[in-house]
Amino acid sequence: MFILFESCKFQEKCKPFYDYTKINANDQLDLLGSCLSGCYGTGLVYTYSIYVFNNNTNLWTPFTNSSFYYQTGPANSDLTILSDLFMANPKQVLWKIELNVFIISRNVSGYSSIIMQVNFPPMSGSCNINPILGTTNTLFTINCFDWIDPDGFLVSFSYYGIITIIIQYFVS
Repeated sequence: MFILFESCKFQEKCKPFYDYTKINANDQLDLLGSCLSGCYGTGLVYTYSIYVFNNNTNLWTPFTNSSFYYQTGPANSDLTILSDLFMANPKQVLWKIELNVFIISRNVSGYSSIIMQVNFPPMSGSCNINPILGTTNTLFTINCFDWIDPDGFLVSFSYYGIITIIIQYFVS
């Protein structure tokens, strides 16, 4: 009997939420696959399959565009999913990632799967910064308020801003 394990390489990017694992659509996803038990023999072959949930049929449909993901690690046991996958499919909320392991010398296989739910970013809020101007020694305070999380569960959210640097030259 196989015992397979599939998890996120960076746990802060995947949060357990009821029967799902919540993920941020803006992040690259790195999954680790490993065979923990019953894996003796030679020639382990790891393959991943990605599925999307079809709300009309209530069935999982294979996602076949492999340009959004690739396998890495020992014997291709790990999977990297680019954030472009989620950005290119914004209406797709549920994803299933299936890990299949085949042992060539024993002609046996096993599988494991994870169901991922995209966590949408918060919306409708605003932030202010004080002071508006400063130097590298200035302590800035950013206050944010009135944000709504449509999923009711914040996995992670990052904000990246642009800093404008003004350089003045004095010519005498």
